[in-house]
Amino acid sequence: MLNEKSALETPTYRLENVEAIHRQHPRTFSIPRSEIRGSLKQGMLVKLIFLLDAPTEEGIDAERMWVQVHKVVKDFYWGLLDNDPRYVTSLKSGDLIEFRPEHVAAIYAETGSPGWIDESKLAIVSRDVLENEAWPGRLVRTEPPDNQFSGWWILSGQESEEGMQRSDNFQQSTLFEMIRRFRVLDSVLDESGLATWTWDEQTAEYRRQASNQNDEIKLLSGQGIQERQ
Repeated sequence: MLNEKSALETPTYRLENVEAIHRQHPRTFSIPRSEIRGSLKQGMLVKLIFLLDAPTEEGIDAERMWVQVHKVVKDFYWGLLDNDPRYVTSLKSGDLIEFRPEHVAAIYAETGSPGWIDESKLAIVSRDVLENEAWPGRLVRTEPPDNQFSGWWILSGQESEEGMQRSDNFQQSTLFEMIRRFRVLDSVLDESGLATWTWDEQTAEYRRQASNQNDEIKLLSGQGIQERQ
């Protein structure tokens, strides 16, 4: 039987609050959305950042390691360390780790499973985002017309109605390229349902709109990728 009490009373590690870092640097430091980090299940593998008491000679001050969720109690998690630490010498593989949603930097996803993104697929991106580096404030997923297209439209949210009708205002790009430019996109582009997502400045994450059958989705679905080629 695991002794959660001893893990809480005598911690031998410190964890980075990745939520705080993400709020400061949402473009380059992405983490799973709060609703996902707050609903982990037993058996899931999550990545945590363990802080060192002092930097090494090489300047390393933290170590990223995987932890398998073992138990969930309200908004606390207990898991088993799934790595052999290289720098955090106070820990070893199999040790009990106590953590919270704000410590979850990533969630492991097998190829083809929920949470995995096929980054080779194409998205339709407004020139405002692709060329002017505007923040991708509005993401719309439509029904993919073929296996090359992800179904995603990546927009700034500031496009005019007239501009949305002009094919020269859009270009194709791979999901890989868009995630490289805006790392935070990987927190949404694994979603498969038809929906519109908008950026929430207050929470520093994308929020799904209440209705997934709005006119915007129908309009973009009707236009399709072929018209953008």
